[in-house]
Amino acid sequence: MKTKTIQILINYQKQTRISFDLHSFIARLLELKSVTGGVFEFTFVDNTTIRKLNHLYFKKKGTTDIISFNLGTETEILGDIYIAVDVAKQNAKRFGNTFDNEIKLLLAHGILHLLGYRDYSDEERHEMEWEQNRLLEELIL
Repeated sequence: MKTKTIQILINYQKQTRISFDLHSFIARLLELKSVTGGVFEFTFVDNTTIRKLNHLYFKKKGTTDIISFNLGTETEILGDIYIAVDVAKQNAKRFGNTFDNEIKLLLAHGILHLLGYRDYSDEERHEMEWEQNRLLEELIL
């Protein structure tokens, strides 16, 4: 029987100061969602990069805070998650959040997308936000 493993890769195209253990936090999120295998790559990028990705893959102009791609399946995840550092900083200020907690929210959001959660309709968005908040409450409090 083949043993599943989880690989967590973290890249910094744009340097950023995060004061919590990213790897451990991601591992705990995956554990809460009962994920036992897959590759999860997180890249922290600048606005130019996120804008290019948003235009190239979604034909949208402008920046966004996060883009997630699952190049595998929902059971065999090969995930790429791009987080826009400057947008995360702006959102933290806008919503009265700390930068670290904004990053935690984006990590949870990106992982949920890889697991098949969508936020295109009001109903999907409500379900995804509920699960995202549940995860964060368990991990942050």
